[in-house]
Amino acid sequence: MTGYTCKYTPVELLIALGAETKILNSEVLDFAAAERLTHTTLCCHAKAVLQQSLKEADELVLVSCCDSQRRLHDVLKARGKHSFLHLMALPHGDEPCARLQFKKELFRLCELYSSRHNSVFDRQKFIAACREAAPPAVDRPFLAVLGARVSSQMLEFLQEKVRYSLLDLTCSGNRRLENLPDGIETMDFTELMEWYAGALLRLVPCMRMTDVAGRRVLWENDNLQGIIYHTVKFCDYYGFDYARLKKETKLPILKLESDYTPQSLGQFATRLEAFMESLAPQRIAFPPKKAVGGRLFAGIDSGSTTTNIVVLNEKREIVASATVRTGANVEKSARAALEEVCSKLGTGLDGFAAIVATGYGRNSIPFANAAVTEITCHARGAYFLNPAVRTIVDIAGARTAR
Repeated sequence: MTGYTCKYTPVELLIALGAETKILNSEVLDFAAAERLTHTTLCCHAKAVLQQSLKEADELVLVSCCDSQRRLHDVLKARGKHSFLHLMALPHGDEPCARLQFKKELFRLCELYSSRHNSVFDRQKFIAACREAAPPAVDRPFLAVLGARVSSQMLEFLQEKVRYSLLDLTCSGNRRLENLPDGIETMDFTELMEWYAGALLRLVPCMRMTDVAGRRVLWENDNLQGIIYHTVKFCDYYGFDYARLKKETKLPILKLESDYTPQSLGQFATRLEAFMESLAPQRIAFPPKKAVGGRLFAGIDSGSTTTNIVVLNEKREIVASATVRTGANVEKSARAALEEVCSKLGTGLDGFAAIVATGYGRNSIPFANAAVTEITCHARGAYFLNPAVRTIVDIAGARTAR
């Protein structure tokens, strides 16, 4: 198995030389194995690739897209356990000199790999692989994941949480080759590699490239509904890209930062739900006005420490509230809070037109009409009280708005 991690890796050439390729893009539980081989400050993605390569790839083709990939190559070369290990030098643009340099890199890789495996270049395999890397048609509403490379587990997690199709347009995901040139079947190998070097360097530029203006194509699409912007911890390249993107588009954007471990998924889940609520606000269907008790509306905040309930009437006036300890049973504490306000108001459950749950236990309250993330509740509540508010700071059980 020949592993790789950068989109500028000549995957199609490797396939044409008989390689079975695999992108090394998985999360790990911790970096203990990697940190026994290298320093702790190496990029978390590089450490994840290091650990994955030791288990899943006996060959590795790396590209000097950033310093961490060079360090990764140094560590693996010193270890000397891979049967084939190669680092390709990546130019910073696609001008003629850059294409010539990268063509030489392709020739060098071809020579080394062919010599190591006694293989020959298969033109038809190469052409077929290039066709498979063509851009997909996007003809329906979708969300895009932009920014730094995203793990396969994170991408799957994101798709489960959003209601649109999701397109990976991160630095490792937007690997879409241009259309094949006319006469490719009759080109000699040198001509073929000249085109291929240019096609790779003309990919939507990653932030390592000198001219990144071409990245606009990633978000200039009428079907794009919103952007999930992913960064890898300590990756400055994409921090700059995010700041630029915020200025150039009015699309809704959610920024997530990961470290190639699964520890943050719970926090991401709440933020993703809130993002989807902002894209498609939830409408609650209220039943007809009750004959007894009027139209009361309850909000239940099921927190990790306390469960709070507030009841409003039709005039949006607070008429009752209660706070109870959450304890071990979320539903039980929510019912206790509801019973307390019902006792104060002299009504039962049928006196409520709607009950909305929020907080970490929001999805465990079966008698609620709807569940809304605390992020959305904070935003709507603050805006209702003061439309000028733009920042809300949530510190565990204490909430402060400015």
